[in-house]
Amino acid sequence: DIGTGTISACYTKGTVSSDSVLAGGLVGASGAQISDSYSVSVVSGIGSEIGGLTGAHYGGALADSYFAGTVAGSFPLVGGITGSLSSPGTIASAYWSDTAGALNGVGSDAANTDVVALDAAALKSQSSFVGFDFVTDPPGDPVSDTPWVMIDGKTQPYLWWQDDDGDGIPAYLDSDDDDDGVVDTSDAFPLEVAASVDTDGDGLPDDWNTACDQACQDASGLSLDGDDDNDGVADGEDTDPLDPNACQDLDSDSADDCSVGTDGFGPEPDFDTANDGLDTDGDGLADVGDPDDDNDLVDDGLDFCPSTPSQEAVDAQGCSETQKDDDNDDVSNADDSCPTTPGTETGQVNTEGCGPSERDTDGDGVNDDLDAFPLNPNETVDSDGDGYGDNEEISEGTDPNDPDDQPIQAGLPIWLLYEASKP
Repeated sequence: DIGTGTISACYTKGTVSSDSVLAGGLVGASGAQISDSYSVSVVSGIGSEIGGLTGAHYGGALADSYFAGTVAGSFPLVGGITGSLSSPGTIASAYWSDTAGALNGVGSDAANTDVVALDAAALKSQSSFVGFDFVTDPPGDPVSDTPWVMIDGKTQPYLWWQDDDGDGIPAYLDSDDDDDGVVDTSDAFPLEVAASVDTDGDGLPDDWNTACDQACQDASGLSLDGDDDNDGVADGEDTDPLDPNACQDLDSDSADDCSVGTDGFGPEPDFDTANDGLDTDGDGLADVGDPDDDNDLVDDGLDFCPSTPSQEAVDAQGCSETQKDDDNDDVSNADDSCPTTPGTETGQVNTEGCGPSERDTDGDGVNDDLDAFPLNPNETVDSDGDGYGDNEEISEGTDPNDPDDQPIQAGLPIWLLYEASKP
């Protein structure tokens, strides 16, 4: 019986028994403050007030602790946390596993107490600590010199710190959990000493770690990946076994058969001889390795037009009439009705490639650059610059050389002409 004081960060295992009453994994009866402690003991008594942590708790706060063993005694004063609870004792943030076999967390009265029944899986699922491995009977004491009872006193406790590689460093602090010399963040198999690299992420290691002998390999249960980059070509036949867009040139077309690819390191094969690069002239040689991409008999290195359409005759520079534009008016020679357009007019050509001095839009026999009315086949000259063609002025009886005498005045009333003539 501990009437006052503190019990903190304590851990018990083994067997606790009483030939009468008051048996607990930590203490038979307590009025003390208990925190951050747990027990995995087998607790039993002939009588009542038998509990996983205390047989009776009659004072102080019991908090942030749990029990994951078995409890046996005379009901109803048998509980996963304590056999009986009395004022001013309190319980908060305490847990027990249902393997304890107790009816309640508190045998005497579970009401008004913060205790929760959780099985081992539930305890683990409520944890935010990824390095924790819940077991009901740890193989040994927690890792020395580590805070082994609670990660967060306000959430869930843990039975013991996981130490995968046995190096004395708990997993949540260990940057190399399998102790293979590769830090976990760069290790595709952070808990397996046999391997550490998986280029395509398919769960199969590229190679065995150097220090892993046959026994180590057999124990791992892993199998090596025969296609490290998952491009559909076995590593032994792959010119670059770690690059899914490089593998081989099986069809000898000078293009890598994986150059186009499908899904990189994904599950689909990237090897495809029928789709391994552009073949402009369709001669079976991909452009990347074809010395004459357009098959115009002018090597690419000398060809000013390396993509000449098939069957078109070319000049010494490898260009056909559809690709040449001698007058630089952006209309190819093949479509240019005026292939010698003056440089001053290249920005004024029509769709046929003709500049103003080369075209007669209205077909009146006078080229546009000399035609005052390039869209009117009945007019070509406006001698007085009044906007009316000479032919129209002569027809209307006005003077084609007087800008003030215009056809619009003909037929107007005398008074309007008089008013218009006033200064």
